[in-house]
Amino acid sequence: MKSHTPVIPGMEMMEIVYAKNQSEYTPLPALRNSKGYVLSRWKFTDIEREAIANGADLYICQLSCNQPLQPIMTGVATPDEELTQKNVDIAKYFGIEVAP
Repeated sequence: MKSHTPVIPGMEMMEIVYAKNQSEYTPLPALRNSKGYVLSRWKFTDIEREAIANGADLYICQLSCNQPLQPIMTGVATPDEELTQKNVDIAKYFGIEVAP
């Protein structure tokens, strides 16, 4: 599984990249709003897709540094390849508002 850009097609100008200049980390393209919501997009490999189709589970590991866990939200969507109302709705579902 790898992060994917554009996070939401048509919203590329809003993207930021976490760890852009940190060689010890893999850069993470994301959309972020003023409330601190951060949305990234992940693509499964064909092998991972087959495993999930055959009943495999997705595991999520959060690094909490022994502090309370931060809430997360997961979801599945297939965005259009350009900015459409469907893409705007996907972004809104995850708390990312698109300026008119």
